[in-house]
This record gives sequence, C-alpha cells and structure tokens, in this order.
Amino acid sequence: MALVDFSRYNDLPSLEEANAHRQTEGVEDVIGRLREVFIRHGAHNAFTLYLAHRHHQVSEDEAVVKVHGTAHLMSGQDMRDIQAVGNKIVPTTWMGSEMLPMEFAAVPDSEDLPLLDPSFAAEVASALSMAGFDGLFGIDTLEKEDWSELKIGNASVVVPSNGNERADAYIPVAFAFDETSAGFRVHGKCSKQHRHTSKPHDHMQVIRIVAHPIAMHWRDEWPTMPNGEPYDGKDLFNLVHSGRSPFDGTWDVRLLIGEIEEKLKVQILDIPAVDHGSNNYGFHIRCSNGPDMIARLARGDVNMPGFDGFPIHKQAPEAHFETAVYNLLRSEPDIRVTRLLYSRVPVQYAQPGLEIPQDLSGRRLFVFERSEGGKNIWTNLNSDNKLLLLDQLAHIRAALFRYNPPQDFAAEHLLKRVFEFMPDSLSMPVAPTREFWMHVLECKIKATIRDEGDMIGWEDDEGIVGPIALAAKQSLLRAIPHILPQETAAIAGAPDSLYRLVLEHGDFGIHNATIATSGDHGKPLVTSLYDWETGCICPALLSDPLVAAGPVDLIVDENGLPAVTRIPEDATQADHETYAVWSGHYFQQLYHHAPGYETVIQAGRDFRHLWFALRDWRGRDPEAFFGRLGAWAESRMKELGVPQASDT
Repeated sequence: MALVDFSRYNDLPSLEEANAHRQTEGVEDVIGRLREVFIRHGAHNAFTLYLAHRHHQVSEDEAVVKVHGTAHLMSGQDMRDIQAVGNKIVPTTWMGSEMLPMEFAAVPDSEDLPLLDPSFAAEVASALSMAGFDGLFGIDTLEKEDWSELKIGNASVVVPSNGNERADAYIPVAFAFDETSAGFRVHGKCSKQHRHTSKPHDHMQVIRIVAHPIAMHWRDEWPTMPNGEPYDGKDLFNLVHSGRSPFDGTWDVRLLIGEIEEKLKVQILDIPAVDHGSNNYGFHIRCSNGPDMIARLARGDVNMPGFDGFPIHKQAPEAHFETAVYNLLRSEPDIRVTRLLYSRVPVQYAQPGLEIPQDLSGRRLFVFERSEGGKNIWTNLNSDNKLLLLDQLAHIRAALFRYNPPQDFAAEHLLKRVFEFMPDSLSMPVAPTREFWMHVLECKIKATIRDEGDMIGWEDDEGIVGPIALAAKQSLLRAIPHILPQETAAIAGAPDSLYRLVLEHGDFGIHNATIATSGDHGKPLVTSLYDWETGCICPALLSDPLVAAGPVDLIVDENGLPAVTRIPEDATQADHETYAVWSGHYFQQLYHHAPGYETVIQAGRDFRHLWFALRDWRGRDPEAFFGRLGAWAESRMKELGVPQASDT
C-alpha cells in the first residue's frame, strides 16, 4: 500500500514558491489564529505549524522517510526492509488542503510518536481555507531541539540549530507556539540551496545539455511581483497590457492571448484568475464572442536551456492521445468529458537552446470550455452528499467501462500507452483477443528482462539481469498460457468479452473532476472529467476500477470485493468504518451500472496480479523482485496442475 498520494505530494510548491506565498499580506494574522487552535487542542506540545513545500519528486511507490535526521527517498521495498529489522514507518508531516500524511520517519517498533488528532487537523485546514490560504501550511512533529535542514550531497540532513545561521541563507519553515508567549518561535529552517533532483515519473532518461554549465530546469517557478510578494493570480489581462506581466522574463503572455484569439476566432476581454498545479498553469479566460474558457499551458518548455523534464518523445504522443480522447468522447454524455476547443503538442528545436525561448512552441497547450463548478470539495460535503457524489462517479466509471473505443483509435495509441517496458512495435495487429494479449504480455516480459548481464530497469538504477531474474523470466513466459483465461462470449448474463478493448482514465477520482453544488444542502453534480494524459487502452479484464475519494482510494481485492487503500496512518476505527461504507457503496453502484464488471475482474485474477506487479515496479532490487514474481508463477502453475519444466 502506497504511504503517500504521490500526485498530491508532487503538486506541493517548491521551497521558494512556498516562501513567496508566505509573504502575502494577512499571513501573520492567520498564524495568530492558528496559534489559538494549537493551544486549544493542546497540540503545541507535540506539533508545529509547517510551511507546506517539497524538496523531492516522488513516484507512485516512493515516499520521503527520515532516518536519524536524514531524509531519504525510499521505495516500498526499502521501507519493508527497514520494517523487517524491528522498525516502523510513521507519519511526521501532514500537508495539503486535507492534511494528508506526506513525509515520514523510521523509528523502532517500541518507540511511540504523538498521534495527530483528526479534529485538530481539520480545524487547522478549515482556518486556512476560510482565510483564503488553503494548503499554505501543514503540520509537522515537534523535535526536541530547534533545527536546520541542509542539502549534503543529495540527502536532506537535519541538524540541531543554535539560531546563528545567516538570515539570508535559510528560510523559516516550522513555527512553534508557547502557551505563555504570544506569536511564534521559528523551530526549523531550510537552506535556500536545498534543491533535489530525482527520476522523472516515467523513469525515462531526460534530455540534458552538457556543453555548457546551465542549471537544470523542468518547470517555471510561480512568479513574484516587484514588491517581493507572490503573484495572487488576479487581473493578468490588465497587468499584461500595462506592461507589468508577472511572467515577463520567462515567457510572454501576449503570445498565449494571440494564439487563442487566432485559433478560436475570439476576442479575449479578461483573464480573471490564474492558478497552477505541478505541471501546468490554468487560465480562466473570458471572451466577447464565446464561452468562458480554461487554458492549460505547460509550466515546462522543452526548448528552455537545461530542460530536465519529461522528454519530447514522451510528451508529444501523450498530448496526441489526450486530444484524441477528448474528441472521441465528446459524443458520450454519460462520461462527461471536458469539451476541448483547441490543442497542440510541443515542438522541440533541432539544437539545444542556450537562451530563453521567444515563443511558446515548446509548451503543450490545451484550451477547454469552462465547466460549472470547482474541485477539491470533498471535505465540504456532508456524509449523504459524499455518497451522492460516489453514485455519480460510479455511473461515469461504468459508462467508461461499457464504452468500446474504435479499432483505428486503439491501433494507433495502444502500444504507446503501455507502461515501460515494451518493444517499439508488435508483430501482431491490435485485436480484442486472448492471442493478442498473450503476445503483448510476452513482449513486455522479454523487454523488461533481457539477457543475463543486460541493463534492467532504468539507467540510474544501475541494475543488470542476474541469474534469479533470468530464471524468473522463463517461469513467467511459461505461465502465460495458463494464467490468461479462455475467451468467453457471455459474463454474468451480460454480453461481453474478457479481452474487449476498454479505455482507461488512469487517474480517476474527484481530484480530476469539476463538481458543482446546488440547493440549500449543497448537493454535488459532476460536470466534467478531465486530465486524461495518464490514460491507456487495455482488455476488460485489466480494467482498474480504482477511484480516489478524499483521503483514500477505493479499490477492489483480487476477488472483486470492495476494499480501501492509501489509508491515513492516523485513521481511527470510525474512519476505517466510514471508508468501508464508501467503498461498499461505490462498488455496489458500479457493478449495478456495469453488469459483468465484477466477474471480469475475478476471471482476470492471475493476469491482473502479474500485470499490476510489473506496472508498479520502480526498478529497485530486480533480483529480489523478479525472484518473488517467478516463485509466484511457479506456485500458480503447480496449483493449476501444469507439469514442471523438467517434466515436459
């Protein structure tokens, strides 16, 4: 089970961005009100207010874990190894609008750390939201001594502080409160030079410029205004036309305005709001002769000097796929996709750039018709409305499962959307058959585990194929015809096929939906589903019904029964019972709207186990990982009565 919601962690601001936001007018007053919350709950003796930021970029099975004051980026296997020798992994830092556990520590099993009271965390989050500073601060565990965090090598090292650090070299991040003193005490600081790099999410080697000593760049920082305060995201149109664009020096907003006006034949009157996520800016645009729009522009430019983000050979197919999905599903009202008005893929110059680009061609751009509603409203819903929202998500998810993508769409995009590793081409045409998916799985295993001594995983893992992984490769290949079930024409009374091609969203949940509320009781209505860039095409029996709902993910076990994952470490028994109700309700509705879905999941049990294990591997310790997977394959074949290799 993943400890942290990696997408939300990666959406946290950098230290520089967070510090700029902290300078906003009114923050000091908010800290004063938060002090009262800490004191009232008695939390000041165990926790501090924490400036929400991140130094790392994490993948799905990774988390930031401190060991004796040094923070490490760890895989799930790393954490299991630590736990195996008498330790436990416990949350120490909670961040985001829902105060989710985001960073952790390894401590002995016998050691107890203070537990975060959910009611206290909720009150802190509510106070921030009401003041207009949603997510600016989190909660951190109080240490025995004041501390400073430095970057030494590629590690984050926390050392005791005597308070004599140069003020211009450190940024205060942890603020402690005292019952007898007003205000706060700076409890922890981070060095301004504290930056990290890490493997991109898709684990592909990124383009690097080595001929010149240029700093690596993967996205723009959020701008600050001339007075040093962070840009508040308002009044951009007037700022641009008065020559005071906050983005000047990085990119020209007039180019974005001109492109949208030219391509969509509109006249832009205003840009009332700008926000940003981990990878994109979002612009709310008003026009004189068209609907309100949302423009999504990449924060990373592939032509920027020292670009160190997702490479063009990944970005371009991803943008083509997402565009095709929006256009394909426009006529499917039950799936409720955002209406795409215009898009283009990034284009990389033939030669690496040494200067800031003078155009926007290196940034992907999507323009949508703006849907009514907002996002991240889960915590504002009462229990009945949360179930009502889950009903709607189940209806949308069922409609997506029932949808049959056209054959030409599948043929063009299927191979490009399969996770690493795969060959450049397949020797069989794309088809909704068992034979085709046996071929895909065989190709994936062979591309992942090549010959003994060859590289395995990603280049920065520095792994090679050893004898255990090589033996596992043979076991997995031999298991393929036995773990992929025979095709069937009818499932649970509903016409269907195990290998029918289905379109997957890839990150389905309330965080990628626009939700409006209406009436005195605030009943929710899902108005659009967006962000399809992680989608893929797979057979029905590999369809993943997971939905992200508030602090947890609602999933099914190998038998198709409701379950929950990504559960907060500090969840109470009552929380667990609530999560179980959500999951049971959601999957009851999903199976009602998509007859046969449950039986498909059950039929694909072994194929799903192998496929998802390969999907979730992050390149660590290939001998141990594939050794376990090979042993599983041999065990399953023995249970199925398959003769051993030596007997055939």
